[in-house]
Amino acid sequence: MIKSFLYSVFITFIFISSFCGSIAEAKPQFSSRYFDTTTDCTCIEKDLQEGEDCTRFSCKEMAGYKIQVAYNGAACDLGKLKIIKNSKELVSLDEVPAKLEWRFADSQAFAVIYRIKGQSKTCLEQGVSTKTKEKLYIIGLEQYSSILGQIEVHTPNANVKSREIADQGFLSKLK
Repeated sequence: MIKSFLYSVFITFIFISSFCGSIAEAKPQFSSRYFDTTTDCTCIEKDLQEGEDCTRFSCKEMAGYKIQVAYNGAACDLGKLKIIKNSKELVSLDEVPAKLEWRFADSQAFAVIYRIKGQSKTCLEQGVSTKTKEKLYIIGLEQYSSILGQIEVHTPNANVKSREIADQGFLSKLK
């Protein structure tokens, strides 16, 4: 009687162990959601005069993260974008990208991919001339802040490679 009881406990343990092991080895389902700063943000300034540009925007949230966009109005200003969660600034960009690609593992946001345009700008008032290469930047959020990368846009499959950098960064945290 005790032998059969121990045998059934042993079999149950083996079954549960193999089931839990297969769950632990399962890869998360990666996906992307997109945020467009031109359509997902609206001007919050009142009383703009004709010809005046808006400098402060209220944006939709993404996965519990607040997004702030602001410009100082100077001719060379490329804007400022901030990603905030629980009143803590997680990301601060000195240029406002048109789109943000949010990477998710299952339903958890863990990284943002954005493109900074390669532009040649001359600001006569400030005597500044800049020329940069267009790149995709990858930045991790919160406990994934170690995920950092950049890829020149002209690299073959640059978008796919940027997602791979983000996803591999997420998986490395699971080990």
